[in-house]
Amino acid sequence: MAELLVIDDDVSLLELLCVHLRAAGHVVRAAPDAAEGIRAILAEPPELILSDISMPYLDGLELLRLLRSDPLTKHIPVIFLT
Repeated sequence: MAELLVIDDDVSLLELLCVHLRAAGHVVRAAPDAAEGIRAILAEPPELILSDISMPYLDGLELLRLLRSDPLTKHIPVIFLT
């Protein structure tokens, strides 16, 4: 299965998504905000990112712009949750 990163500032939703995705056989890492998400992506790029759009400090669209501007991360698919 896939290596996923879930980014969401709603801790309850973040935990719920991780539980279900792991139960489906995926390797899942979690980040409570976009800054932590960026750290996780740079440390070990996932195969897919599931991210909230509306987050404090750095929202999902800004995160996507940063990812697309970097040759190391521009290929990673992103699915937005809202």
